[in-house]
Amino acid sequence: MNDTGRPDDLYRFIGKPMPRKEDARLITGKGRFTDDFSLPGQAHAVMVRSPHPHARIVAIDKTQALAMPGVLGVFTGADCAADKLKPIPHDPLPKTKFDMKLHGPGGGAVFEGPHVLLPTDKARHVGEALAMVVAETKAQAMDAAEAVAVQYEELPFVLHSEDAMRPGAPTLWDEAPNNILVDTRFGDAEATEAAFARAAHVVKRKFHIGRVTGVPMELRAALGHYDAATGRYTLYAGSGGAVRQKRELEFVLGLVPDTLRVLSYDVGGNFGTRNRVFVEFALVLWASKKIGRPVKYLATRSEAFLSDYQGRDLVTEVELALDEGGRFLAMRATNISNVGAHCVSLSPLSKGSGLIPGSYDIPAASLRSLAVFTNTMPTQAYRSSGRPEVTYAIERLVDEAAAELGIDRIRLRRKNLIRPNAMPYRNAVGMLYDSGRYEENMDWAMELADCKGFAARRREARRRGKLLGLGLANYVESSIGAPREQARIKVQPQGQAEPAHIDVVIGTQPAGQGHETSFAQVMSDLLHVPLERVRIVLGDTDVVRVGGGSHSGRSMRHAATVFSKAAVDLIEKGKQIAALVMDVPPENVTYSDGRFGARDTNRTFDFLELANEAAQIKLPEPLKDGLFVVTDNEMHEPVFPNGTAVCEVEIDPETGNMAITRYASVDDVGRCINPLIVHGQTHGAIVQGVGQAICEQIYLDPDSGQPLTGSLMDYGMPHADQVPSFDIGIAEVLSPTNPLGIKAGGEGGTTAAPAAVSSAILDALRDLGVRDIAMPATPYAIWSAIQEAKRNERARSAGGN
Repeated sequence: MNDTGRPDDLYRFIGKPMPRKEDARLITGKGRFTDDFSLPGQAHAVMVRSPHPHARIVAIDKTQALAMPGVLGVFTGADCAADKLKPIPHDPLPKTKFDMKLHGPGGGAVFEGPHVLLPTDKARHVGEALAMVVAETKAQAMDAAEAVAVQYEELPFVLHSEDAMRPGAPTLWDEAPNNILVDTRFGDAEATEAAFARAAHVVKRKFHIGRVTGVPMELRAALGHYDAATGRYTLYAGSGGAVRQKRELEFVLGLVPDTLRVLSYDVGGNFGTRNRVFVEFALVLWASKKIGRPVKYLATRSEAFLSDYQGRDLVTEVELALDEGGRFLAMRATNISNVGAHCVSLSPLSKGSGLIPGSYDIPAASLRSLAVFTNTMPTQAYRSSGRPEVTYAIERLVDEAAAELGIDRIRLRRKNLIRPNAMPYRNAVGMLYDSGRYEENMDWAMELADCKGFAARRREARRRGKLLGLGLANYVESSIGAPREQARIKVQPQGQAEPAHIDVVIGTQPAGQGHETSFAQVMSDLLHVPLERVRIVLGDTDVVRVGGGSHSGRSMRHAATVFSKAAVDLIEKGKQIAALVMDVPPENVTYSDGRFGARDTNRTFDFLELANEAAQIKLPEPLKDGLFVVTDNEMHEPVFPNGTAVCEVEIDPETGNMAITRYASVDDVGRCINPLIVHGQTHGAIVQGVGQAICEQIYLDPDSGQPLTGSLMDYGMPHADQVPSFDIGIAEVLSPTNPLGIKAGGEGGTTAAPAAVSSAILDALRDLGVRDIAMPATPYAIWSAIQEAKRNERARSAGGN
């Protein structure tokens, strides 16, 4: 780095596939996950959950439970109300300057459906916590929870978003009599209608991208402790950002700021599931003060299926207008998001709304975006929040348009992809794409997948009685996230037990993304210090005071940007300290290639050497903290990772069994800091998207409202033997929005996968007359679609005779 703070042309660590520093700790059992922590005298909490999707709470009798062995307390919504505990302030509306702005019906405020810790009026979904039992052991708490007698008045319920909007549907909240909390229009309706009026072809489809859940490996857990001597609370709880959780929990409990410490160290998977506060986090803190002891909660896997925040669940109706030559003219869409019983996050609806045209140059568009309450678990941002849904819709629509017009689907895409010279490109609903070479991505992915050899492989499969299909999906996604980030950087001199090193405090929160390694790579190059001497400090709100957490692919981009600013500050401070050490005027100090020097002296120091020298002298008051800076940055500009996925599947038409035989993906992540980590993130993201396409589904019985996918025996998770080795390409088209040109690398694989896999399956079955299979495309669903197509063909043949 030179004096301006700009990186030099050559990096030692940025762009290199460095092995992850944190892996040795994690694979040897030295991780610090929430349930690894215990405190002396801790009690255990178990929740009493609603068995009904919608029911008025008539009475809760805790007499028998309180009399059982080991029970220390039974707490209900009435107790919460008596202590004036507030609803969780989820603040669901995205807040950056460039987010799509959502509003309520008629342009009014969005009613969120207050998320109280324990309700007093009614249960609004199966699994909602209604009471908490605290006992000496978890077994005692579980036994007592079964003895809590809740008297219910069952009410009519509604599960599907479209049903919830119909006249006469059961109402969850009096404040939202038609269950609609968001109704917003985007785009240019007049220009869109004019384009449709002159179109030679119109293609229309309706899709339901169903509900799934994150299933993180680490179950939800929380350990709360109130220290009466200090008046402080401590919470151990894995999350997507300890700083936000601290702020929201202080509000819920009515605490004075900084009386709560949140510790979120290692997190065993997130995918958005952990990015919002859960009721149990506040409840264990509150209970700890009530009983005078620490209180721990650990969910079972079945509880997690009932009460983790879930993902997706979007109904989208899309129309595409084309001219005679296949040029896209306009698009119309209606997106309906099922937010569940409480509005936890509107990020999926907002982000998806901004990307309905996908990677294509569509001159006009109009969109109506709605959000609806139902008697289901709240939905939340789930990996690539909102983008896989709209990518699925536009890519399926393009496939159908190609089929209806008799145009090759690749040629149709090529004709309409946004060109590199159009960047930055403002799409028809207002989002400004920063950079990208979309057609090059598509060509590269097709080359990796050997699309030229597909016809021969298809013929070979037919000789074996199998059906081979090829699917392709282009995607563009957005990465925005919380706009503020802070870095606190301290160059520590050599101590008795450890060498000189740099502590970097940052407010992101990894859940397997490798921040300890990739962040250190950036800092090492910015300051020219050894990688092993950079220590990333995360997850303790007594140390990490500011930060936006990890979501929306924001972490590397925000961290690297604030690191770049902080490096400039640290170099300037280093010059002042070097001047004192070398006894020269500050203006004589130079900094080049990581070393401080000065005219008229042959002494030079890197940052670590300078910290050791500074420790030997008394620094003046303005420099008393030594080589330490606190740097803030606020960045609202989004970036737009993009790419292409190509999938090849083989189907047995006799059984419906499907195997993915090839999968290639090219992802433009901007500058890639660590290709090894990005490849790992891409692999995991692809499998997560494949899971939704072929096996994952939260299914609720329509007659009872009961979840029928409440365990890993019922909920289909993708397995390693269901996917091939992936062929991955990393494209690096730098973003102009931040110093290192970073976009994001953790979500693109998920964004395209559902569309690519579904496209491949339908391509394999197209000659049989199968035109659609709703996700997940399980073997039974594929077999059923084949049988229905056969029946339809027989009926047509009979009618023709």
